[in-house]
Amino acid sequence: MASAHARFCTGAALRIVRCAGFATSIAASAWGLMGCGRCAVTTTVNTDGSFKRLAVYSSPKSDKPGQLNFAPKLEDVFVLPTGPGVNVVKTKTSEEISYRATRTVAAGQGLKGDVTVRSAGPNAPPLCTNEVSVRRIAPGKLEYTETIHWTGPKETKSTPVKILELEQIVKGALPAELATPENVHTVGQIVMREFFHMLFGPPEPKLANLITNLLSFPEVAAHQLVKDVGPSIDRALGEKFGNRFPHGERVKFMRALADAMIQSAKTSAEAKTTADQPSGDTGPAAALSFLVRMPGKVVETNGEYDEYTGDVYWALYPDSAALGDIVLRAVCDTSAAARAAAAK
Repeated sequence: MASAHARFCTGAALRIVRCAGFATSIAASAWGLMGCGRCAVTTTVNTDGSFKRLAVYSSPKSDKPGQLNFAPKLEDVFVLPTGPGVNVVKTKTSEEISYRATRTVAAGQGLKGDVTVRSAGPNAPPLCTNEVSVRRIAPGKLEYTETIHWTGPKETKSTPVKILELEQIVKGALPAELATPENVHTVGQIVMREFFHMLFGPPEPKLANLITNLLSFPEVAAHQLVKDVGPSIDRALGEKFGNRFPHGERVKFMRALADAMIQSAKTSAEAKTTADQPSGDTGPAAALSFLVRMPGKVVETNGEYDEYTGDVYWALYPDSAALGDIVLRAVCDTSAAARAAAAK
């Protein structure tokens, strides 16, 4: 069973986005996440569509003599792969335990469940699991797709209250003629989803950046929120409202929303209400990273592309998938001309 500290890690992280006031919650979450498990996956794709998969699961040692040990055991954080075709190497240092699982997947075949994060309790369903595939989508083009699917709890006891608080902020920031109950709820869901992805990834979590701004540069925090989530929220609002909510008005909305959220954070931090305490109803926290090496020039991706190495990577916490599947995607051109250009 996961330790109390392990349950706190994800519980506190989930709490961040379920309320508008998040200053002290974010700091607590980041501190907790430092001691939790992580999984780093490297997928190397071959020109025929087969791929090699290396997944490294790591966790701080939980049995250090003479110390209070709050870190969860590795097997309490992840479902560790075993079985035919999986080459396993276990290592242990004075600080960390690692479990390396390597396998090769044939062309046209996929893989499910090699990144599965456990929930609290021995009989609870996992928090999330994954599915990966590589397929040829056109002559000379291969597509890598990895989907992170949330299978954990849909909400906690405080979720309805916290979503209501967020919707009140949204209502105050929307133009009066658009602030109908239906629109407020829809926009609140959009804001919640994009805020999840900004905090927890992909392509890269910005939880630490937000902590720094809130604690050291509070005047910058609202501007950073607008910069990080403004473009994606703007696109979603443009698709929903069209000319009824022109771009200039959407920018004003984002500024008002960010200012209200930061002000709510200050108020919540001062109040220190019991509603902001960790719920303890989820499992251990896990940091996940995915790196893919394609056999040609990368021409499309929603990840971070390293032009120097040609690698594509994503980093996230499982909670990011709680509002909908996370799909990691990269497409490469394997033609001789594209591969020669990528090699220059």
